[in-house]
Amino acid sequence: MLQIYRHLVLAQRHWLNVLQTDTFAISPFGEVYHAKHPHTYYAEASSSFNRQLIELFQLKKDNRIDSTFSYLIVYVRPKASAKIGPWMGGGRTFNGKPNTGGGGIQMEFTAPLFDESGRFQSTLVHELGHTFGLSHPDCRGYSLTENPSMMSYNPKHWSHGLVEGPEYAGLNPEEFFVIGQNNLAFPNFRYVEAIHNPTHKRLANIENCYLGPMDAAIGGDPERKLHNFGYELFFNGKLVSGPEAPFMSHDDAVANCKGNIENHRGQISVECRWYGKRFTP
Repeated sequence: MLQIYRHLVLAQRHWLNVLQTDTFAISPFGEVYHAKHPHTYYAEASSSFNRQLIELFQLKKDNRIDSTFSYLIVYVRPKASAKIGPWMGGGRTFNGKPNTGGGGIQMEFTAPLFDESGRFQSTLVHELGHTFGLSHPDCRGYSLTENPSMMSYNPKHWSHGLVEGPEYAGLNPEEFFVIGQNNLAFPNFRYVEAIHNPTHKRLANIENCYLGPMDAAIGGDPERKLHNFGYELFFNGKLVSGPEAPFMSHDDAVANCKGNIENHRGQISVECRWYGKRFTP
């Protein structure tokens, strides 16, 4: 258990080094949960993660809609089926888009134990990105195996134990932009063009590469979380911002709000919201 905690601390430091201004928090750690069912119940690949999450929600009195946690599930198999080879795990955000709630990671206890199924640390860093709302870089035209992002499968990032790979994994400009939308996980981070996209690359497929919500089997309606997403502009209490507004950066939202206030001063009431919270530029 201590080894898993050390991996989380190292992953937390990795994210801080990449973002500089913020990293995720680690909750009080160390719970061992004895599953309600035998291993055969969880062995079905199509439902394993769902079944584990359902029990975890019940244990923690949590749910996909209200959760603000990214759960790390490290599954310990019976001895008879303990060593499963190189399979590592996966991560998802519960409700899809960033800032709509928490997420979950499913990994194998064998991963940090056997050399042939190593890379636990680099995989943990990658899967955390999925719980924060990041997809793989090939969705935006980058190479899945050669891109320097932590969200790629670049073997140069592979770790061994608590040692980082030969190359440190970062993020692409689009990924910095998406992380800037996740105030739940990173309240102090803001996407800044000059810092996170210094070549002023045109950001590709922002809205088309968000992860979809997890399976309905874990309960709840993720559509409930899609209101109050990103930037919203209201005239006299009526929502008037277009479909592109939720995908604006915070800086662009502030500039748009300021322009609308100045253009309509004394004519209509202008209200601007960022993830449901009213703001004045």
